[in-house]
Amino acid sequence: MEDKSGNKQKPLRPVSNRVKDIYNAYMRNEGSRSIPITGLDDEAIQNLEELLEGGEEMTPKDEQQTNTDEMTLQHEIAEEIQSLNDKIDSLEKERDEAKDQAIRKTAELENVIKRTQKEKYDIIEYANEKLLLKFLSIIDDLTNAVDSARQSHDATSILTGIEMIHQKALKLLEDEGVKPIDNVVGHPFDVHFHEALLSMPSEIKEGHVVQEVVKGYTLREKVIRHTKVVTSSGEPN
Repeated sequence: MEDKSGNKQKPLRPVSNRVKDIYNAYMRNEGSRSIPITGLDDEAIQNLEELLEGGEEMTPKDEQQTNTDEMTLQHEIAEEIQSLNDKIDSLEKERDEAKDQAIRKTAELENVIKRTQKEKYDIIEYANEKLLLKFLSIIDDLTNAVDSARQSHDATSILTGIEMIHQKALKLLEDEGVKPIDNVVGHPFDVHFHEALLSMPSEIKEGHVVQEVVKGYTLREKVIRHTKVVTSSGEPN
């Protein structure tokens, strides 16, 4: 091969690995440099050479190994995806079961609330059932007394029958905790037990009860009806 001046030149060799050739040229000329290159020890140079050697074209065996590694990696990825899908299916199943259980519990709670409301209504509605049943016997006695009074003209026997029914009714109320408010006339007016209908002059001391108009009753410790009374406004002029 000749140049422009006619001198023969050494033919160029084919370059199989340009990087490696540059590195070899660098190593041949390193001794002629006036400034030594530092920072590369023998181990680093060996690693660089191994790296450059790794840059060569892959052999069929290397390609087969690479394909095998890729297939193994794909298989591992597929297994991981399948495992994640199984976990998703399991979590969705648990979610559906929890949702179904919550719906059932909600329905049960609503049934309990409805049943409790009905029981509360029944208690309020039929709370006095037993007491009223006892009073039915008083009604029976009054009915018999009325029938007897229509057939008999004996006032004494009629009065005796009414008094017996009255005592029976008071006894029934007393058994249920209901008692009359007694000893009202002549006592000071008490707003907790009495209700004044009017005031009138009287020889009884002012502010005291002159007359009982309607009897009051207590249920245990509670006043369920105040005694309606007339109070004294003092002695007349």
